[in-house]
Amino acid sequence: MAYKILAINPGSTSTKAALYEDDKPVVELTLRHSVEEIGQFANIIDQMGWRRDLILQALDEKGYKVEELSAVIGRGGLVKPIEGGVYEVNDVLKHDLIHTERHHASNLGGLIADEIARVAGVKAYIADPV
Repeated sequence: MAYKILAINPGSTSTKAALYEDDKPVVELTLRHSVEEIGQFANIIDQMGWRRDLILQALDEKGYKVEELSAVIGRGGLVKPIEGGVYEVNDVLKHDLIHTERHHASNLGGLIADEIARVAGVKAYIADPV
């Protein structure tokens, strides 16, 4: 049985995502966001549901279901100083990603990963926080 891992990398004008089966990428997405689309949100955190839904829709169009995932990992965001590495998303981390003094789209990585992981019934992680 292959492990299916979804990796999410939100940026200022795009959201990149890749689905891996074991160590092989089977889907690579670059979802571009116009200034008008981004401008409809008061702040970066408000984009979370919209970006999550874009990822889910794109995966569905390619024939992949989140229920098949083994794990979800997002780009690490601007959190309190911690060592580089992989961290499981928990309530403290989510609070830090939402309530940071510095705002960047990378903060959405762990938050979107957590929401998708909950649907899939798996764990969410972030890698190498900024």
